[in-house]
Order: sequence, then C-alpha cells, then structure tokens
Amino acid sequence: MLVIGEVAHIIVEPECVKADGYLDIESLDCVAISGLDSYHQTTRLDRLSYAKPDKPLSSLSIDGCSLSLQNNLRNEAVKE
Repeated sequence: MLVIGEVAHIIVEPECVKADGYLDIESLDCVAISGLDSYHQTTRLDRLSYAKPDKPLSSLSIDGCSLSLQNNLRNEAVKE
C-alpha cells in the first residue's frame, strides 16, 4: 500500500522556525521513528545550499546564511 499526502499544519515553538522557513527539528528535542519499533534521536549532520549544476554545495548556518559568507564578514569586521 502506498499513501501520499501533505502536511497541512504543524505546531511548534516559534523560535524553532528560522527566518527563511527552516524548521530546526533538532531544537525541538524530538524523536524519529523508523519501521514499527525503532526510535532515534535527531542530530543534524549539516545544512547545505540547494544543489545546482553550476555551483558547489556550501554549508549553511542554522539561520540559512552561507558559512563562508559569515566567515568573510567576520574577518572584515576584525580588520576594521
């Protein structure tokens, strides 16, 4: 059997939804399930930019900013 649906509503703490709409499930301290009887804790491995054929992937901060851009801005502020 195949069930196809959509999530219509989700209720979470407002601070778990980032400015770009990203839902930080790790901060919800939730549990994931696989199969009928296997439970897991969620741990973020990375947040990556959208895959595009002409651009390499880059890591994003939790708020959606490119980490390399953040580092460049931080280095500029240190120079001043």
